[in-house]
Amino acid sequence: MTRFRVSADTAWLAILVLTVVLLLFVVQLFSVPEAARSRRRTVDRAVADLAADRTVGPATLLDPGTAAAGAALIAYYELDNGQAYVIHLTVEGHRSPMQLLLGLQRNGNIFALQMIESGELLWAIARAPRFLDPFIGSGAERPIPRSVSQLDSDSYAAVSGASMTFAAIADALLQASRFVEELP
Repeated sequence: MTRFRVSADTAWLAILVLTVVLLLFVVQLFSVPEAARSRRRTVDRAVADLAADRTVGPATLLDPGTAAAGAALIAYYELDNGQAYVIHLTVEGHRSPMQLLLGLQRNGNIFALQMIESGELLWAIARAPRFLDPFIGSGAERPIPRSVSQLDSDSYAAVSGASMTFAAIADALLQASRFVEELP
């Protein structure tokens, strides 16, 4: 019969590894919920900013299956008792997902759009307001631009180099606009 012996160094190493694992578990146990609360506060502040002087209803969380074409609708907020909505959505960008807030009139017209989180290149975030401007005012009478070829030269300059991201956002906005039009 063979005896298994553990040296003192091996025992100390095992205790050290176990201690580190437990410490990481405890840190994650407290930091993950705090990170989620922090993201929630960021979204709530951004919704209030986007809504401006409108009355904002509570968030209505959507089924994770409410997705199409690389986008997912996360939640919506009713503004002024259903006169308008803010949609929180995520869009698969070229390199990583982007979180957007979209302000829509009841008829599906886009009145505001804000990027709240993105792992895309830094220039995409820095240029986000100009990058997103071509979508404002579209959706009802004016179709949502779906490609850079539909833009004027000033808007094209803001989007240049990110046509795939632009098209992904356009598809997500079209999906959200249709969603709002179908709300009861």
